[in-house]
Amino acid sequence: MKTLSTMATLLALSLPVMAQECASDIVRTAPNLRYVYSTQGTVKDLRTGLTWMRCTFGKEWNAEQGRCTGQAQPLRWQAALQEVQAINHPGSRHRLHQFAGVKQWRMPNIKELSSLTEQACFAPAANETAFASGLVTEVGNYAAYLWSNTTRIEREEAWTWDAINGEIYAYSIHAHEMGLLLVADEQ
Repeated sequence: MKTLSTMATLLALSLPVMAQECASDIVRTAPNLRYVYSTQGTVKDLRTGLTWMRCTFGKEWNAEQGRCTGQAQPLRWQAALQEVQAINHPGSRHRLHQFAGVKQWRMPNIKELSSLTEQACFAPAANETAFASGLVTEVGNYAAYLWSNTTRIEREEAWTWDAINGEIYAYSIHAHEMGLLLVADEQ
């Protein structure tokens, strides 16, 4: 048993860290010039007009390094909705309350999330500059799947966007903890 554990550990340590891969023969669908970058940890998508946090919930924007640090905090769907409510509550002491001066953050719908997909790339399947280390890309980590507010009521599921491949999946709102990336309509 000890040998099996040792072998598993060595195998895990020998796996390369996944870096974004992009096809050179596919036109970029989310190029750098599509976004306006803020040093406060947000990015404005000029195509959709939406402002996104650059880091998934749990990670923090490090302005000095120009990237997200820390660990994503996966949540059940209802808990994610409650976090959004706490962030937006007047007088809130939540660390993301009025983050980057934005008054109302929300959970995106599935169309908004899928609009982030960079068709030429994967791991992440989004503009890596816009979401500097903000998206989880480890295969098997449910924090790589981002909750949307779009539901399938008849099955108690919500649609998620897979930040690794840009694919869309429905998952139980009760059984899974997924990642959360917040969006705002204001600048």
